[in-house]
Amino acid sequence: MCVTTPDFEGTISALQQSGLALRRVRRPDDATSGGRPMAFFKFGAPPGRDVILELVGPCTSDGAAKAMEHMGFSMGEHAMIAGLVVEVPSISPIARLLGLQLLGAERDAAQGHGRRIALLKHKAAGLPLPLAFITPSTGSQ
Repeated sequence: MCVTTPDFEGTISALQQSGLALRRVRRPDDATSGGRPMAFFKFGAPPGRDVILELVGPCTSDGAAKAMEHMGFSMGEHAMIAGLVVEVPSISPIARLLGLQLLGAERDAAQGHGRRIALLKHKAAGLPLPLAFITPSTGSQ
């Protein structure tokens, strides 16, 4: 699940106070952050079926802001759910099922570890939130 927030540090604090464990923080100048602060929390699932909350703060450049807008993410006045990601064994069956008119090109995921990701063209599919499909990690985390 992706959550955007205009108050990155404040939202991290609120999530930690609610009992979620902060796993990692990427600052806007990190090579893998895309020019936006990101924080990751893991919670509420049996082993091997983790739920990851990816918190995204305000972009530090126009390029990063345009990239977020292109993906369908928006930054509101408060923290809000901005999109969902579903882990699938392979992108290929999803691509065959949905076709190129609904599924964007498969690419390396920012999460690394051999993961691949493809974004659903959610507006064309009639969905209110962005949805992506990601493959499992092939390496250590």
